[in-house]
Amino acid sequence: MDICSEIARRLVGFANGEPYSGKNMKWKSAIFKILGDVGRGHGFEVCHGPCGGLFPNSHEYLCDLIWRSNTGGIELAAECEFETAAKLLEDFRKVVDVKSPLKLLIYTVPRRKDSGKDIRNRIEGYMAQYTGHVAGEQYLFVEFGAGNDHRCYSYVVPNGGTVGSVSLLPMQLAS
Repeated sequence: MDICSEIARRLVGFANGEPYSGKNMKWKSAIFKILGDVGRGHGFEVCHGPCGGLFPNSHEYLCDLIWRSNTGGIELAAECEFETAAKLLEDFRKVVDVKSPLKLLIYTVPRRKDSGKDIRNRIEGYMAQYTGHVAGEQYLFVEFGAGNDHRCYSYVVPNGGTVGSVSLLPMQLAS
């Protein structure tokens, strides 16, 4: 199983068993714990700060959570935002700016006739205009919706620099 599918399955599996209720720090703590466990399982150092110090001797570094390899590179940059669309897009810019082969954005949307579409359109628009892409970078978007209507999307950067048109691809999470 590739690492994006592993992350998506574990996060959606958690969300399916745990009702979300607004600004739920229990959710963020669990999400960061899952990401930490996956990262450490792949041999990465996990740097993370909020949510009660889940990982001793670690601290937030650039994004909400990163995986850093022993050879010095950032392997995953992750942001988790359950607030407004404006705050979500601000946090997404941080993920885009970090040089990392895997970039992860986790967020919630109220599920009303694909209410996440507007957010995805704005993300695609920002990515299409961004001039600093690195070929091969992989983006994973985990979108939690009401009533266990959770969706995951991915995008692999085809070339460096500006990419023009961007379309997030829905991921099928086989059970």
